[in-house]
Amino acid sequence: MIGINGKPFIDLSSIIDISILDLDEIEVGIALSNKFWGYFGKGTNPTEEKLQRFHHYINPPTNTNPAVQKLWQDLCEKKPGAMNAWRWYAKIAYGVYSPSTFIMLRSQTGKYQFERNDDPLIHVDTANYALFPSLKRLVNSNIFSGIGRIIVYVQEHDAPIPLHSDLPNGDYFAPNTKAANSEFIWISPRSLKSFYIYDDNNAVKHPVNTSIAWFNQNDKHGGDPIDRTTWSIRIDGKFSPELREKINVL
Repeated sequence: MIGINGKPFIDLSSIIDISILDLDEIEVGIALSNKFWGYFGKGTNPTEEKLQRFHHYINPPTNTNPAVQKLWQDLCEKKPGAMNAWRWYAKIAYGVYSPSTFIMLRSQTGKYQFERNDDPLIHVDTANYALFPSLKRLVNSNIFSGIGRIIVYVQEHDAPIPLHSDLPNGDYFAPNTKAANSEFIWISPRSLKSFYIYDDNNAVKHPVNTSIAWFNQNDKHGGDPIDRTTWSIRIDGKFSPELREKINVL
């Protein structure tokens, strides 16, 4: 773990006021949004922490049944509804499922990388984003001088967030040697998600016990299961000079 400013994460609650957020409005927006599945896991089984992202998606099925192969082909061709259908098939046939759902409000078309804010390929999902007016107001306040990706994470009950890092080379389980290379705020306004930064040098979990934080995405992080569905929001961009100055003295 490298951390930021010698800390596992930076608690931003003293310098960013998120009371502008209408949490009921956001939860209605989550219910109405177009969503897609995230990584696959296996419930609370800790041995599944090492499953690669998109398990049974990046690897074709070994089952040669024509119906299974047709479903796989539909997925590869990105036919409407195919991802959700494969999600259900994987849950029924393999006992694996996707405990995480993503709602993209802004993204980089065709890329998973999200830390840049100056990419001309930024795509705004106007239908989804329109459902979150109070979030828009927060985004447009004096936090960022440039906005990148905005994503809402929804985590099913009784399922962990598998331990992983966001290293750009795709090696989600390698030890981190990189300092923070991306500026963002992570918001969990209900403070329900059991999210943590993991120090793999000392095998210690550092709970992110605040409603708003910034952390080194290259460090391993994950979440313990709880008995209800939770959500959080990540907003990437370039911190405003005013915010950066305040962060530097925390």
